[in-house]
Order: sequence, then C-alpha cells, then structure tokens
Amino acid sequence: DRLTDPRAIEVLDSLLRHPPAPLRLLLVGRNCPAVRFAEAEGRGMVLRLGCSQIGLTDDEVLEFLRATGAALGPRDCAELNQMLCGWPAGLRMAVRGADRTAMAVQIDRYLAPLFQDRHADRQKFLMHGSVAPQLNEDLVHLLGQGDFGTAILADLHEQGLFVDRSDDGRDWYHVHPAVRTAFRWRLDEREPRRAAGLHLVTGRY
Repeated sequence: DRLTDPRAIEVLDSLLRHPPAPLRLLLVGRNCPAVRFAEAEGRGMVLRLGCSQIGLTDDEVLEFLRATGAALGPRDCAELNQMLCGWPAGLRMAVRGADRTAMAVQIDRYLAPLFQDRHADRQKFLMHGSVAPQLNEDLVHLLGQGDFGTAILADLHEQGLFVDRSDDGRDWYHVHPAVRTAFRWRLDEREPRRAAGLHLVTGRY
C-alpha cells in the first residue's frame, strides 16, 4: 500500500526483468502495487495470493468454533463464513457476539478507528449503501449521493478498506458483507425507518 515512490518501483521493475537465480521477493498489501509483473508472470515466476486463498474455509471456521465451544453446525458455519468471507478477525468477533446484532456491534467497534476520521457524509453514505449487496454509479445516484458516493467507493477501494471493484469493466463495487452488516446495524440505530425506503429504491433498479 505504501509502495508509491517511482524510484522504488523502477528498481523492482528492473529486478523482475533480470532476476538473479535465488531471488525471493515478497510484496504484501491491500492493493496491487504499480509494479510490472506481466513478464515475470508469463514465465511462471509469480504466485499471487488473494482473499480467496488466505481466507478461512468453512471447515476451518467449523473447527475454530468447535474449539471455542460454540454450538454451531456445518450449515450455520457455512452461512456465517459467507458473510465473513474467511475474515479471521471477523470470526473472533463473531465468537464474542451472542447473536447477529451483537456481532454487528463488535464489528462496528472494530471499524470505528478506520472510519472515525471520515466526513459525516461518508458515514451516512455507507449506512445508506449497506442495503445493497453491490453498488454502481447508477445505483449510487438512486440513493441520492450522485458522484460523491461513487468517489467514496473509489477512494475506499484504492485504500483497501473493505471495498472491491469488479474487473469486468462494469465498475460494480462490493462492500465486504461483514462491514455492510455493521453499517446496516448503525443505520437501524440512527435512522430506524430509513432502511425500508432505501430497499424500495434499490429494488426498482
């Protein structure tokens, strides 16, 4: 995430073009750096590990929960992991929460330091957007946020803050389901009657 110096990127590009035999290079971050991997990938020298590779599987979630004494069966664990997307920290918070609401509160507290410096309008947009599993420019406009909302999603994606963008050219943004759950809880707490109206708006899209 912090690999932005053009000189450092140039050095890595050169290193990947002419790698020494024992080279082992590890890059870790929320986003892919602006390093040219194509040639090295074409030679089979690059191994990419994303969320789907490093996230917990349903079986691992079941094993963890059984070790904590949680009385959840395989189906319940699979449903829980569908929301967590293999997120280990989210799983630990799920163990602390007695139910879905308590878990949402735990996740909201965890996210607070990440989003507390955001403008109030950003917080409001994320609460309103929590009613939709994915968002694009048209849907953001229907929610009344216009270009401002799209810019928020793009900014969060660039910072790796729980927002992914589709790579099919359609520019759909996907907010992590557990994060959506936390912001939906916040919406219900602060604007109890708003969710129904927002669902009507997104349902017409």
